Amino acid sequence: MADSSDSSTPCARGNCRSTGGATLWTSLLILVTLVWGNSFIAIKHIVEYVTPLELVTVRFVPVALTFAVMLLPTRRRQVWQMIRTEGWRLASVPVGAALRIRHIIFDERRQT
Repeated sequence: MADSSDSSTPCARGNCRSTGGATLWTSLLILVTLVWGNSFIAIKHIVEYVTPLELVTVRFVPVALTFAVMLLPTRRRQVWQMIRTEGWRLASVPVGAALRIRHIIFDERRQT
């Protein structure tokens, strides 16, 4: 068995991780699970008052903006290069999704 003072073990080389980080990540995963699980209940009630397209917009636009604010300080050059080279694809995804959702909604309304 290797002694803890042996330089070949990860802890001897300074690669030991504290359990504080694991506790933080576990807490964050539990929080995400609670929020995600409860969002289905909230959506069930909110759909009675707003259209599904409005609900999707209200849910995803703030998240996309928050993600952009978090991503730009560290990856500004890569983000702008991706927008310049793949801008038309990035723009077509939400437009295509919105058109598909509208088509599904109007098909359901015509059938009822």
